[in-house]
Amino acid sequence: HNPLVKISYSDAIILIIKTGAIGDTILFLPALEAVRQKFPKAFVEIMGHEERLSLLKENGYADSIVSIESKNLHSLFIKNARPSESLLKYLRRFDLIFTFVKDETVFVDNIREFSKGQIVQIPPFPEERGEHVVDYLLNALKGYGIEPKNRIPKLFAGADAKKSAVDFLQKHSIEPGSPVMALHPGSGGKTKNWPLERFFEIGVWLKQECGARILLIIGPAEEAVEKTIMDTMNVLNPVVAKNLSLE
Repeated sequence: HNPLVKISYSDAIILIIKTGAIGDTILFLPALEAVRQKFPKAFVEIMGHEERLSLLKENGYADSIVSIESKNLHSLFIKNARPSESLLKYLRRFDLIFTFVKDETVFVDNIREFSKGQIVQIPPFPEERGEHVVDYLLNALKGYGIEPKNRIPKLFAGADAKKSAVDFLQKHSIEPGSPVMALHPGSGGKTKNWPLERFFEIGVWLKQECGARILLIIGPAEEAVEKTIMDTMNVLNPVVAKNLSLE
């Protein structure tokens, strides 16, 4: 690895390309924070899945975000690409480009060919099991002279989201300060899910021992099993938060 000695800390324009699911995005936050600390005055744009990245912009991790699914970028996924002049102009404005993408060799090769900035390519996951992905990413950045100061992801809801949450709770007659416990019994990967019956047992315990109101979170990943979830959890009389925005 070569330290990033050519990049000016005061006026760098940086592009960070990061794909992955919600959990991957959250575990990426310490690495992103380390980059921002290294270049405190730089303009940082992040390319990836727009909905997930919107959280990062709200939290000050990014000055701008761009969807990797944008039609303007489709040519970068093709061998022997012939990008438009506007795309070439876009890529060439960056002094430094970090890529954290999995199995997209053509895409990264095209980025490398058509941009004029320094490229830092880091696979998003460690090759060997046993190393936490947060530590892996931070250690990879150390090779470029970027020293992290924090390994714990930090994510906060903005003022609009907090007001929306208060309104949601008031609508369902949940008083401020009363105990509420959120259960999210699904995910994008069935093999990662805890048995639904266990979530039910936890819900029963929370109501009996803590007097808690149950907030049941249902998202797009749970659509196929929503009826099963509701049939199992209905006896808890949960408040259902369905398909809300991530924030």
